[in-house]
Amino acid sequence: MASNTPERDPSTPLSIASAEFSKKRKGIDPDEVRSFLVAVGAEVERLSLRIAELEADLAAAQTPTLDLTDLTDAAAVAAVGDEAARVLRTAREEAALVRERAEEAAARQLADASLTAERVVREATEAARRERSEVKSRLREMIDEAERHVERVRMRAERNRESARLWAAEAEHAQRLVVEEFERARTAAADVIAALAPQSLVDEIDDVVADAVDVPVVDDVVERATPMTEVVSATAPAVESDAGDDEGGGGARVVHLFGIPRDDVTPAGDDIAEPSARDVALVQIVPRLIRRAKRTFTEEQKMILAQLDGRAVTDVADVLAGPDEHAAAHVDPLRRDLEAAAVAGAQASGGLSDTGPVVLDEAIAVVATGVAGEIRIRLETIINESPGNNAAIESAVRSMYRDLRRDVVDERITDAALHAYSAGVIASTSADMTLRWVPSPGVTPCAECEDNMLAGPVAAGSPFPTGHLAPPAHPGCRCDLAADTR
Repeated sequence: MASNTPERDPSTPLSIASAEFSKKRKGIDPDEVRSFLVAVGAEVERLSLRIAELEADLAAAQTPTLDLTDLTDAAAVAAVGDEAARVLRTAREEAALVRERAEEAAARQLADASLTAERVVREATEAARRERSEVKSRLREMIDEAERHVERVRMRAERNRESARLWAAEAEHAQRLVVEEFERARTAAADVIAALAPQSLVDEIDDVVADAVDVPVVDDVVERATPMTEVVSATAPAVESDAGDDEGGGGARVVHLFGIPRDDVTPAGDDIAEPSARDVALVQIVPRLIRRAKRTFTEEQKMILAQLDGRAVTDVADVLAGPDEHAAAHVDPLRRDLEAAAVAGAQASGGLSDTGPVVLDEAIAVVATGVAGEIRIRLETIINESPGNNAAIESAVRSMYRDLRRDVVDERITDAALHAYSAGVIASTSADMTLRWVPSPGVTPCAECEDNMLAGPVAAGSPFPTGHLAPPAHPGCRCDLAADTR
């Protein structure tokens, strides 16, 4: 059956919106259908417009674009026309003007920055110059003040040194007078002793006190004055009178000249022995040797202190000569008196000297090693402990020489004199003579000396059991030799 439904065109929004439908009983609401169709037509129209726009955009996108990189005026005119070309020229001119103004502004800022930098550098340089000038001025003032202070200290030290020198010279002169007086007294006492036979001294010398004084040589500045009653020579003979003799006569006993025991030697008894021939022979020589040695000490100390007043001392060679020259400086002043001691030894044993000159090597070695060598060792220690510190070295040097004068010189020089005396005894003995080791009177001998003593007589020039040819066997040994005919 053929349908009688009218044909409807759904291709356009208008045909959709104006579509007519046939009316039937109990069908759908025609108003609602109409409203829906209008809405559908509007939506279709909107979609159609959107499709048209997209197709236009697509066509434009597919059209070749104009390259403006190398666009010339002619090309611009051809592309966009005269008006667009004029706008483009104006834009280019404006851009060139802006660039020119920007370059000028940059140049001005650069110039201003350069001027500012130069000003800052100039101000900083000037400030640094002023600060440096002020520092130099302050330093110069400080240096001038220090130099003035040093000059004041130097002048004050010079005045003190001169005052001390004058005072020391006066003290030395006074002590020299005292030495001369006691030397005369000692000479008189020696003449009396020499005129008497040794065996008659105890009976004939009565109430005689011969406390001979060995006055210390004056140092640069005498540190203290010693009462004359306290200065007693340990190397001079002393005489004790018998306290039990009411009339003071007949009881005198002579103390041995070199009877100074070591720490390991003790007196043998209460009896005081008579002086030996050696003691009498050396009674003047030994004190003279000690005075000469101490005078050398003083001169050497002055020389060292004078050198400490200059450049910093860091080595013993800065203040002392070489070891050989230094030893000779101490030995040479004593050589004549050592020879005199050797002559005294030769005379004491009979005066024979057919064997030739006396060899003084032992005596000289004692002075070179025990005196000069001891000074050098102690001085090296002092300088090594305070290198460059002249003030500390000076103080230690003064103390060192003071200690050596007190503790070393007397004993070592006495040892040297005894070596020289023994050398004279040995040199003067004949082939038919023997020598005996004799301990110091009134003193218990040490083990070494006792061995030599118990050996009995030995041929002259032959060694004793300890290997020694003659006393002293050790520092401080005061043993003697006795010559016998076989």
